[in-house]
Amino acid sequence: MQEASSIFLNIWYLTRNRAGELISNVFFLSFAIMFAIVRMGNGSWAAVKFFRGGTHPILGYLVLIGAAMQQYWGYNIGVKVYTALSGSSPKPSKKE
Repeated sequence: MQEASSIFLNIWYLTRNRAGELISNVFFLSFAIMFAIVRMGNGSWAAVKFFRGGTHPILGYLVLIGAAMQQYWGYNIGVKVYTALSGSSPKPSKKE
């Protein structure tokens, strides 16, 4: 299930400098949506469920750390989507 977003990521990598900007952005947006649903949503739910199962505490903590990394990556992907859709930079520009 985790690899459901990977096909869109691979297509985006193949089209980002070869195809038009519209095609590239469509596949990046598709990847971002699938990442949010599958990895951030379903993956985080599964991590918490595994952690609460209590079969192996150390492995449970490692799975939660992995879920936290997915949330961090999801935030960064969200910033990229916001930047692409709004045309603005999320960071303040430096004035010289």
